[in-house]
Amino acid sequence: MFTSRPTTANTMKINLVSEHGTTSDQTFYCPGSVIQGSVSLSFSKKVDPTRVRLVFEASEGINLSTATPGAVSNRLNNLFRVQSTLWEKNESDQLTESDYTFPFNIQLPMVQFPPSMDEITYRCVYRLTAYLDLSKSRQGIITLAQKKINFVPFIETAILKSPLTEEITRNGIRMVTKLTSLNYVSGDKIPISLRFSTAKNKPVSLSIKLSQIINFITDEEYPLEKTTMVSSSRVLAAGTTYHETCLEIPSDTSPTFDYGRMISVSYILKITMGHKYCAGLLQSSEVSVELPIHIGTLGCGIRPPDDLKMYTIFLKSSSARSSDSTSDFGLEPIPPPRFLKLVEYENALPVYTPERLPDYSSVRSGVHV
Repeated sequence: MFTSRPTTANTMKINLVSEHGTTSDQTFYCPGSVIQGSVSLSFSKKVDPTRVRLVFEASEGINLSTATPGAVSNRLNNLFRVQSTLWEKNESDQLTESDYTFPFNIQLPMVQFPPSMDEITYRCVYRLTAYLDLSKSRQGIITLAQKKINFVPFIETAILKSPLTEEITRNGIRMVTKLTSLNYVSGDKIPISLRFSTAKNKPVSLSIKLSQIINFITDEEYPLEKTTMVSSSRVLAAGTTYHETCLEIPSDTSPTFDYGRMISVSYILKITMGHKYCAGLLQSSEVSVELPIHIGTLGCGIRPPDDLKMYTIFLKSSSARSSDSTSDFGLEPIPPPRFLKLVEYENALPVYTPERLPDYSSVRSGVHV
């Protein structure tokens, strides 16, 4: 049996091309997208390669033991795995130069997979892996390169017909919160308007926090995982009765989704207002309001394709199936991504042909009115 060990003398790299034709690691892909890129290979010492292959795979998994003491619920669901040979050795085609580039195109199926996520308790990873297989005389040494793919599902957003207003009075504080929308995409700013009054003419503290809530879909009950995505706090001067501010959603925030097999993700915006005072001991009086925030990936009015299908309607992978597989009866496997054939000379001009249009006078002479 041949061993596999990396070699530092030769380098391999996966390059992705964005939709604008530039190389970028921040390219995002959605259902139906085409992943365009290349595998670059540089030899600094003589080897005997037999083939270059590319593997595209995706999986999701939860590990609750890291967050809940005593929990043993670890699950893995392989979404897909496909492979293509970009080059294979033969008598007329051998790698004798020092640098090579092997282009590839991969089309994702029109399937709504979970978004790319890398949390402590949940991971959904889409990964390209390139392999350089060597001959048996080289002891099966394999040089490899990896690249993560940023997958974004189609998540719609909606417009409020009228601004949302929430009023609350407690502990001598009256606060009226106004939001023009509850739907946003990552990178947006949430505008917030506040009107308030207090029984005490003292400075007022204001805290705004956007939290991500992960709900685990398991047979056992586990507490919700709550993570602060972004927060803001300030002190407003005494006598202030109106304040406008905004909270920017981080650009790498995962979207809201509830169609997953393992988790669902939602968001809560919490606005807290109050003041602290001393009466023997440090005390505080405050009011707070919590509002659900929906983070999508599509702008308002943009709908996903009609042929988009949820990945949960397909058969689970063998690693994710339970002993009772009757619920999987009749389900089809998930449609895998497809390696597309490359179009040579795609940007080339058509071949010139020395043809000449007929003379204008001869055309006119043949026209009868």
